[in-house]
Formats: sequence, C-alpha cells, structure tokens
Amino acid sequence: MVQTAKVRRIIDEKSAEVEVERISACGENCASCKSPCGEKRLMTIIAQRDMPVQVGDTVVVESRTSQILSIAAVVYVVPLIFFFAGYFVGAWLGLTESGLILVSMLAFAAGFLVSVPVNRSVKKKSSIVFKIISVNN
Repeated sequence: MVQTAKVRRIIDEKSAEVEVERISACGENCASCKSPCGEKRLMTIIAQRDMPVQVGDTVVVESRTSQILSIAAVVYVVPLIFFFAGYFVGAWLGLTESGLILVSMLAFAAGFLVSVPVNRSVKKKSSIVFKIISVNN
C-alpha cells in the first residue's frame, strides 16, 4: 500500500514521524451511508527511511499490503466466523429460529470482543512496517 504523508519530526538517521491520512475500509466511497468514514482522519506513524528528509516534506510511504489485509481480516472476518459458528452450534443443539438468531448475534459480539484486543495489540507492537520511498518537496 502506497500513501502520501507529511514529515512531522525526524527521530534519527533511519526513521521519521510522519502524518498520513487514514483510509477507511470502504475506500472512502460511502457518501450514501452517512457514516463518519468520509471524515478526514490523520494518523501519526513512524516510517523507516534511507534518504534525507526534512520536517514539512511531503513523502510517499509504503507498507506491505499483506500486513494491512491480515489486520483487516482479524477485525472483519473473525466476528463473521464466530457468527456462523454460533449458528451451526445452535442448530446442532436443536435451537429454534429465535434461539439461532440470539446465539449467532452473541457469537458475533464475542468475535468483536476477540478481534478488538488483537487489533490494539498489533498497533502497539507496530508490526506494520512503513518505509519512505520518495520525497516530493
């Protein structure tokens, strides 16, 4: 994934703090749903660098798309898996339709309870590596 960012501070000779616009999961193309994802949200990240940059420079940062997608999978797919697992467990137990709906929704909520701490842990560990690949003065 490639994004444009602005250098906020030089940390050392190999890294800089940059501010990048956070991209929503829907790709910012959701005007009809009135969700807040269309609002401009900035994120501060640490990016590796092997070229000289100065505070205020506009740079292009790159990260591995697979890292971003794996985090998205945790946040979006895990609750969905829990939902279907809840449904099938409820069906195996012989629950009524109302029971299946209730168990599925509870399992879906449990999926979020699992995915949110995992997402926060990944953010704290900064396992996503950003690298400055070019400078646009």
